[in-house]
Amino acid sequence: LGAEQWRVLRAWFAGLDPKKSRNYVLVSSVPIFYRVAERANIAASFSDEIRDDLLDTWTSEPNAPEWKELVNEIVIPWERGLRAIIVSGDYHMSSVCRITARTEAEPKVVAYEIITSGLAAEAYGGWKQKMGRDGLFIDDPIELRGRMLDCEFGHSDTLPNFGGIEFVRGEPTVSIFETTEEGSTQYKVPLQWEGQLQDLEDLTKRAERPISAP
Repeated sequence: LGAEQWRVLRAWFAGLDPKKSRNYVLVSSVPIFYRVAERANIAASFSDEIRDDLLDTWTSEPNAPEWKELVNEIVIPWERGLRAIIVSGDYHMSSVCRITARTEAEPKVVAYEIITSGLAAEAYGGWKQKMGRDGLFIDDPIELRGRMLDCEFGHSDTLPNFGGIEFVRGEPTVSIFETTEEGSTQYKVPLQWEGQLQDLEDLTKRAERPISAP
């Protein structure tokens, strides 16, 4: 990011006030918590295009130190009572991810990340889409500042899509809209932050609803 961008970003995080709003939205051009499996890195050795794509991610080896710093900056506001909704793109797919911190009692939600990108894509068969379809995102825990963060992936698909966030009385709901030749579908997912968490994949499936076009 560069020193000046880090200064501005940290100042923005520090200025977030949970008394005014517990929720904040962080937008990243590439996913933060979606990490590719080792076999993708092996595949990169056979393709210049894939190798360049993998380097242009937060969790590639050259960017990993900054990625850890960014995750740390997301955890610090959570410790002050703030809740992060991260919106990212680039993978030409739609997906929902929940990040939780392990505690002595039940896990606590730190953030949600949604990927919504694909309206302008000409095809949906690239390596990133195959990663999503084949479940090749790494869900290994992230160890940070003495905490263990877990990533749970809900719905993932590789279709033309876009997303939205709705706030009702301060509570956010995220939506992913997808379309196929058969019709369009909305996944309207209420974000859980407290109490016993429902399985994210089940929660997303129950949020599925067809959209009737005129």
